[in-house]
Amino acid sequence: KHNLRISRSLPNPLVVLTVLLVCLFFVLSWLPLAVLMGLQFTNRTIPRWFNLFQTNAVLLSCSINPIIYTLTLRDLRRFVGRSITKSWTALKSSISHSSSGASRVYTNHNTP
Repeated sequence: KHNLRISRSLPNPLVVLTVLLVCLFFVLSWLPLAVLMGLQFTNRTIPRWFNLFQTNAVLLSCSINPIIYTLTLRDLRRFVGRSITKSWTALKSSISHSSSGASRVYTNHNTP
């Protein structure tokens, strides 16, 4: 009975993996900025490539979380899949309606 109570309180392993990945990418993405800020107080010249790398790492931090969530959480993956399918179907329908309407020939009956 005691073991059953403990097992119920354990979180889902995918949730733990998701949180670990999000935290890992957060730290790795912002670490170059911390290094850059530390280097600014020294007399060393900061290479241009490192500045660019630091900027891209922060951009990665902003964009990686939705990807991690989608890859690890099944319900979110289903929602994203359905949303993409629905949008794609609507886009194809819109394109087919607009192309069929563009091929019609309109005549002006008011001209003499």
